[in-house]
Amino acid sequence: MSLCLTVAGYSTPFWDEAHITYGNGTYTGDDPVEKLMHDFHYMSASDMIYKELAEPVRYCKETKGGQEQMCDAMRKLLNEEMVDYEIQMIQMLMNDFGCTFQKAFEKANVDPDIAPAVKKAFGMNP
Repeated sequence: MSLCLTVAGYSTPFWDEAHITYGNGTYTGDDPVEKLMHDFHYMSASDMIYKELAEPVRYCKETKGGQEQMCDAMRKLLNEEMVDYEIQMIQMLMNDFGCTFQKAFEKANVDPDIAPAVKKAFGMNP
């Protein structure tokens, strides 16, 4: 099975088997899909139709535990992005300027909080 994304009349298959469903956020109608699109447009749980979506939104936005979980998840995501960026920067310095790993690492001025993960990605001792 292939998944297709249709944009301006063109259809491109995705062969990654990720089972992604794309929806038209401007769809209007009188059916369950329209109600789901409605809920996706609202940030407040009290404005949502489907309780299956509203309750997790309410938990994440309106309770201390949910807010802490979301903050932790965002912090983790940001750290992963920072590590990926620094890895790319160091690789570029090494490739384009012939720097050693150590010299590139110093020039990149890597944040100490993510330095161990960056070193590990290069097989170095954190």
